[in-house]
Parts: sequence; structure tokens; C-alpha cells
Amino acid sequence: MNLDPFRQFAMLKQEHTESKETTKRLRALMDDLQEKLIDMLLEEGVSSMPIDVPNVGSVLLYPRVSTFARAKDGDVDRLHLALENAGMGDVIKLGVNAQTLSAIARDADKPDGEALPQELIDALSFGEKHELAMRKQA
Repeated sequence: MNLDPFRQFAMLKQEHTESKETTKRLRALMDDLQEKLIDMLLEEGVSSMPIDVPNVGSVLLYPRVSTFARAKDGDVDRLHLALENAGMGDVIKLGVNAQTLSAIARDADKPDGEALPQELIDALSFGEKHELAMRKQA
């Protein structure tokens, strides 16, 4: 039996494990630096930072806020009941669509947004995730 494919698989498996560890390490470094950079931009009153990056090109770094919502304390049944009572039962599937739920929370948070019923507010846990986004510039 040719053992080369087994060796190849074992090598790929090891490389995959190492890449997951590298990804975890890089994510921790990026999270720490991202928080500091967002604070710097906010302190300076700067909305974005255009920079040239070797091997990447021109990019624009800017703070972005992502709003999310999920069942408070993981109580999905309570959330389902609150959504149905609020006339929003159409977002209920076998689970709650987290993106749709977050969009509802995001829309309600707008100045002209419709307020959420208290029962729904009580069934949700709200939060924001701040991240430093990047896009290529021409």
C-alpha cells in the first residue's frame, strides 16, 4: 500500500492545526491593536485613516459599529413568544434568524425607528461590536 497519501493527509492535518493556532494568535493581536486604533481615531476626531500597506496597496481604515441582538440568557422560547406577540412571528424559523433580529434592533435604534415592545426588549440581549474595517482604495 502506498503510504504517501496518508503522510500527505497527516501533514495537512498538522498544518491545519498550526494554522488554527496562528489564526487564534493573530486574532488576539488584531483585537488588542484594533481597540487601541479605534480609541486613537476617536480621540483625534478622525473618521478614517487612508494608508499605503506593502503588498496590499492603498486602504482606508475606519471604525464601524455592528449592532446585534439575540435571545436574552439564551431563552429562545421567551423570544419566540415575544416576537409572535409583537406581530413579528414571521422571523421565527426552527431558530431565530440572528441577522434579521439584529436588523430589527438596528432599525428600532434609529431616531425614526419604531420602538420595540417591552416584552420583546425584555427577551433580548443587545450589544454592539466595534471593529476596524478595511477596504482597498483605487
